[in-house]
Amino acid sequence: MKCSISFGFLLILVLPLILASAQDGKYERAAYHDNYEGAVQKDQDHEGQYQDQEKGPAKYDKNYEKERMPAQNDQNYDQEDDHAPSMEISTLLDNLPSDDLLSFGYYSKSCPKAESIINKHVTKWVEEDRTLAASLLRDATVLLGGPYWDVPYGRKDGKVSNDKDAELVPMGRENITTLIEFYQSNGLNVLDLVVLSGAHTIGRATCGSLQYRLYNYAGTGRQDESLDYRYANFLKRKCRWASEYVDLDATTPRTFDNVYYKNLQDKKGLLHTDQSLYSDSRTSPIVDVLADAPSDFFNHQFAVSMTKLGNILVPAVQDGGEIRTKCYSVNSNY
Repeated sequence: MKCSISFGFLLILVLPLILASAQDGKYERAAYHDNYEGAVQKDQDHEGQYQDQEKGPAKYDKNYEKERMPAQNDQNYDQEDDHAPSMEISTLLDNLPSDDLLSFGYYSKSCPKAESIINKHVTKWVEEDRTLAASLLRDATVLLGGPYWDVPYGRKDGKVSNDKDAELVPMGRENITTLIEFYQSNGLNVLDLVVLSGAHTIGRATCGSLQYRLYNYAGTGRQDESLDYRYANFLKRKCRWASEYVDLDATTPRTFDNVYYKNLQDKKGLLHTDQSLYSDSRTSPIVDVLADAPSDFFNHQFAVSMTKLGNILVPAVQDGGEIRTKCYSVNSNY
């Protein structure tokens, strides 16, 4: 068995949680409900202004990012304010209050080496303490309002690693059958699939990963009909550039809760694999249960599934395996 599958699989599912930062463990809730009706009215009042949305996303302009950075990000429907955690390690500090806010490239002129120095030391700490990455994942979840679970240390992985194995992880456009088969092949079940997908209650995705849903879904030249049309209109305004980021959870992007599943009920799943959970009869009943039950129910099951995820692909006894110094490479390389 190869470690690269399980490690990449874990990152695909829960990387947004690792990279969410906390300020005294407190997060403001998104202003989605306060602004949603306003967004609808804005669509109606400015229908002509946005009539070019159907033409597709704008072409990339290399000067565009320079003009925007670090002035602002725009998110949460029509509210032009975004402190949501990104999926890049350089944006760990983006979730601090505005007076403490640092953005990517903040020190690019005054101290160009600052970010590389920070990255170097964080990497060093993770490599020196092999329990740190898994613990940070758990602790970040707790700080965001999620559950605590015990992290068993000393996991053994295979002595052979293959880069191609990492390509086997889901990429966001798979159908439910493919996802179920992938999970089952790794010792997980349909419940684990739906529960671990709930990690998308936190984090962001690039607009480039979803623009096809807005303009040319399945080669039809139209938007994905499984998207709420008002949500789709927001995404078209937000995602004019593939390099932009958008919250995976449009409603409470900075809180670990079960609202992700309520969004699926309302046709507001950002990724195809998200919304598909509610369109397939094998997974939709689980979505309904997780959406309608208190968040504590989701939190409990998430902890159970995360524990299972941490134990997948452990080598057979006869293989022996090894506790890796670096998760992404076998020890014989060092």
